[in-house]
Amino acid sequence: MSRQRPPGSSWISFQYVCFLVNAFIFSCICCVPLVLGETHWVLNDIENGRIEPVSNSPLCLRQPHSLVQFIEADELSEKVSQAYVEVGIARKEAFDAKYVDPKSAEKIMETDSNCRASKSIKFEEKTFNTFVEYDLMPALVETKTYITPPLAKDILTPSMLRKLYFGPLTVKKGFEPYCGNVPVKNRVTTLPLIHAGDLFALFPYPKEPYLIDLSKENLIHLGELIASSLDNDETRIFGLYYAGYYWRYHGNAVEAAACFQKSILMSMSSSGVFALASMHYLAGDYHHALAAFSTEDVVFNSAPAVPIQWYQASGDLHALMGELDSSEAQYTEALKTASKAYNSKNLQLKRSLVKCVKAIRETNPEAHSETVLKVKNAVLTLNEYREKVMNIKLPAADHIKAKYAYEHLTHGPMNGMSCQSYFTEGSKPKSRVRTLDCRLTNSKTYNASLAAKKVILRRDQSLKVQELMDVVNKGPAQRAEFLTYVHDAHVAFDEYYKKLTPFVGVDMDEPQSGKKYPLEGKTSTPIIEKVQVGPLVCEGLETFDLQRLYDTEIYDIEPEAFPFFPELIISPDNKGFSPAYLLTTLLALGPFDSSPLPWAEPSCLAYLNVDDNTTIVPGLKIGDYTKTKIPVYHEKTLRHFLETLLGGTTPQEKALVGDIGQRIYLAFQFNIGPKWMLYNLAAAYWRFMGNIKEAAICLKGALAANVHNDIALNQLAQLTVRLGPEYIPAAKKIAEEAIKIDPDEPVSHYTLGFLNFLDSSLYRAKREFTKTLELEPNFEDAKLALISVACLRRSSGTIETVRNLHRPMCCWPSEQNVYCFGRGDKQRCFRLSVRDDSDRVLDYQYVRCSGRYTKESYKVSPIYRFLLPLYVSMDELDNLMLHTKIQNITRGEEKSSKDTSPVIPLDDGGFDTVKFPTFRGIPEMDRFEQSSTDYGEARKKRLQKEAENNQLRNARLSEQEFEEKVRIIQGITDRRHVVSLDVELPAFLPNPGQDMVKNGLKYLKPPQPNTLADYCVMTEKNKRVLDHPSPTYISVTAKGIRLEEYVDPTAPVTSITGNEPICPEPEADDQWNVLDDLPGYQFREHYRFYNPETALTDALMSLGNKHERIDHVAARLHLALKTSKLSNNGNINGVVTAVSSLYWRVKGDPVNALKCLRHALKYLPEDMKDTALISMANIYHQAGFLHSALIVGGKAHQRTPDLVVTHFTLANIYATMGDYQHALQFFYSTLALQPSFQQAKERIRAIYCLTHGKVTV
Repeated sequence: MSRQRPPGSSWISFQYVCFLVNAFIFSCICCVPLVLGETHWVLNDIENGRIEPVSNSPLCLRQPHSLVQFIEADELSEKVSQAYVEVGIARKEAFDAKYVDPKSAEKIMETDSNCRASKSIKFEEKTFNTFVEYDLMPALVETKTYITPPLAKDILTPSMLRKLYFGPLTVKKGFEPYCGNVPVKNRVTTLPLIHAGDLFALFPYPKEPYLIDLSKENLIHLGELIASSLDNDETRIFGLYYAGYYWRYHGNAVEAAACFQKSILMSMSSSGVFALASMHYLAGDYHHALAAFSTEDVVFNSAPAVPIQWYQASGDLHALMGELDSSEAQYTEALKTASKAYNSKNLQLKRSLVKCVKAIRETNPEAHSETVLKVKNAVLTLNEYREKVMNIKLPAADHIKAKYAYEHLTHGPMNGMSCQSYFTEGSKPKSRVRTLDCRLTNSKTYNASLAAKKVILRRDQSLKVQELMDVVNKGPAQRAEFLTYVHDAHVAFDEYYKKLTPFVGVDMDEPQSGKKYPLEGKTSTPIIEKVQVGPLVCEGLETFDLQRLYDTEIYDIEPEAFPFFPELIISPDNKGFSPAYLLTTLLALGPFDSSPLPWAEPSCLAYLNVDDNTTIVPGLKIGDYTKTKIPVYHEKTLRHFLETLLGGTTPQEKALVGDIGQRIYLAFQFNIGPKWMLYNLAAAYWRFMGNIKEAAICLKGALAANVHNDIALNQLAQLTVRLGPEYIPAAKKIAEEAIKIDPDEPVSHYTLGFLNFLDSSLYRAKREFTKTLELEPNFEDAKLALISVACLRRSSGTIETVRNLHRPMCCWPSEQNVYCFGRGDKQRCFRLSVRDDSDRVLDYQYVRCSGRYTKESYKVSPIYRFLLPLYVSMDELDNLMLHTKIQNITRGEEKSSKDTSPVIPLDDGGFDTVKFPTFRGIPEMDRFEQSSTDYGEARKKRLQKEAENNQLRNARLSEQEFEEKVRIIQGITDRRHVVSLDVELPAFLPNPGQDMVKNGLKYLKPPQPNTLADYCVMTEKNKRVLDHPSPTYISVTAKGIRLEEYVDPTAPVTSITGNEPICPEPEADDQWNVLDDLPGYQFREHYRFYNPETALTDALMSLGNKHERIDHVAARLHLALKTSKLSNNGNINGVVTAVSSLYWRVKGDPVNALKCLRHALKYLPEDMKDTALISMANIYHQAGFLHSALIVGGKAHQRTPDLVVTHFTLANIYATMGDYQHALQFFYSTLALQPSFQQAKERIRAIYCLTHGKVTV
């Protein structure tokens, strides 16, 4: 049954009521807090909705942005409140002692002497809580006058304070004694368990009217007098002390505690501690009250009255908590210190009463002990929760300062408050923070000023509410206007859809015109005018800073100033397809029409099934384009292309970029036009908008269409280069692919020229810019680029040719221009040759100009290969090209008469034609040994290598043999049995050499037969040493590599994605693939005894930052692999894969570890391959394939015979095999290389002891 509206009512009136309610709630909840500057509010009056602020709340946190801390503080506040109640209950139970039998109590009271002596007083709280009313300061200052401490109300009068402390002090009118601004020099460094104002925010605190007995006028005068004393150095200590009593009277425990604490810091006195202890008692914080009274050794002085009152108050407090034994002890101590002049009657009565009550309660000792223990536990629980709150709560002083600063910023300067702004100290300008420090100078003036500000703010809020009311009143008219708009929109859409229907699903299969490039009348060899540059032309173009181009903070490069990132696109018009026809005629919209459909942008993600892991081109994924640094990606120059897409050229005819985006969206929605064109236009739109990821997604769709892909590739190259300098090689590859598809597009050549310029390939850049002008003579950016290249080369100061840097020399009659680098035995000579005719690429070719024949060819140092394109002139390059073509023609003519006899080296580097006929007609041989160089040690090494290779070839298993041995492995239960499946021991075992062994013997002498027993005291420990070999690892840093150049330790990484450094499978390498035949490698997926090498964890974690986990290091290595691949033309540097293997060894994954090591073997420099071999030997060793480990470790030893880790690794392998003689030799050679190697010494001792000294070196 539906509800009926009453007559005359309307929904508008209902909305009106709702609005008024919301406006009221807004003004109460949102506006009032802003006025008062509080952050904690409570609803005290639920019926009337009264909300009040809580100053210095425990919910005012040190970290207010932390939701976790806020929830924790809220829970702790509840626990503190509950614990506070439980303390009160427990204390009341202990004090009342209802467990006592009335009859037993009555009998004791009649017979006990203490009970009879104390009949005049009762055991109730008011008997013991009077100590809070006393003031100990006069007993310290006037010891003769005040034998006993007076009541505070007798001292806290203006006349008494002047008489005792202040004298004729000038009074400042209108001030109260706030202690926050009072400067104090700390004379006391520590005070055990005494807490200031922050503590009292956690407990309710009562007003203390018994402390001051003055009229209102005199009370104001008292506050002004104490406030004035705070400004005087002589009276400040007393002013701080009595300011505490002033605020206790008013119930402001936070301010009172702050005043007492500052007085204590100025001069440790028992009076201030006594006052603070009294405050703790009144707040129900018995733990800190008792702690304060336990500091008598710190605060007592020579005043005789002070200890009496101190012990008496401590006894009172213990009695109130039900701890009667401690109370009696304190009263007894007070009576001991009392002089004859002291009236100790009341003190004696209290002690007798406590003894009497204790005797009564001892009739039930278990209940008595239980209640006392309950009080102690409740107090400890309360203190525990309180400490937790204090750890996360904002200190009261900081809260007050922040509150005053907030009110100053909200309402402006106010009378009675002084604010100063200053910068915090910092080592860097950016680390300095401006801070506002506000303090009260006159509280009354401040409160009046703040109240006036509140009135103004409330008035302004009322005006805003009235403005909102006016808007609500316009609701009916606006609703009617909206309904009319919706109706008209529906009609317009229906009419538009009727016109659009014939074009839905239409594709532009055929171009509307011919291709634009190459231009008609273009000659095959155009003449480009040479660029002439001078100082005026090159002004500002002499240098180029690549990093500045990528600096987002100073990105102020104008489009006119080359170099800047290309913001270009190959228009579909160049291919004969008209975007204007698609976006106007096929969409049934004129150039100046607006679409009746809701505006939307052309998001390509709605039409493609892609994610961040989707590959766009090899090596690049969608996720690589997630950066959105504006303005780096906001390609403003594309505005002209988008605005003229509909055919307009004048400002009045140009289209809006937003309208172009919607038209592309409509074409997608209604499946109109070729997809390759729509995706390319959408990518251009998103490039202009600065959304690089959306642009990349659109280009993925354009490439998938596979039509005129050079347009999409060119855009993708321009996007990729903006990601960072490390992406320049990838962008070059993309641009080169675009040119292969259509070499007649000038934009593609310009883009590739720009990328070559960034890559310092100035000749290639010049070639591409020249090609651009050949295709489009009016390409102004290419002209400017050519000038920039010329100016950069002109100002570089480099020598133009290699001939000027290194004079050529004559080596052979046919080699008269040879360039030699290096000196002495290290000198190598090379001639210039053309490596690639089509790309005009030069390279060095080794020539053995002189010296002994070594059967090897050498590569030129990378620095000379890098500088070659910059030094060789274009004329020299043309001559070399011509010379190469002539040589090729000559070879072609002589092909039929080619001599197939072997080429014999000329031993001495001379030219002797007599030697050639001697060797004519010798048949080709697989291997030619030259006896003059193959003898002695060289021959021995060659034969050893051949034997090793033959043995490894024989280790290859058939598929059936492999499966059979896998089954055997699965049944092995002892790692020592794995070696039975390994290859036979090599014929040539690694040997350190006797000289090294002898040198090692100097550092650890073998034991003598008569001392062997003493030598082997630790035999059992030494057995464990040999049974658990230590993993070893050679860091690439030992080879002089700066690891931070390959693995960036500062790059931000995350462990959420779970990225790991998975190495690629390397291509075949004849030199190292022979190791794949080792059983240790063949059975890598079936290891049973290989465990994570956790001893290498520290070495792995050195690749990360402090406090990072292993998964962070894995992500960092994953990033390094990816970066290396992008910067090395798709090939990953062997240094990165060698380091990545360390992660897999620590994780215990031998398959991935060996994959990384095989890759490292292929791509590491020759002098670093031993790092991979040693790691591989360790893995085989741990898995039980000892012979495989020995073979691989031996190859490492052949390469670097003087490396400590290699000797130690081989020694461990021999020791595990039980070949203790070879193990001893390598352990001693380890000591020869590093005499302090303690682990080698331990293993030497173990071998001697396990073999009873029978095995020697």
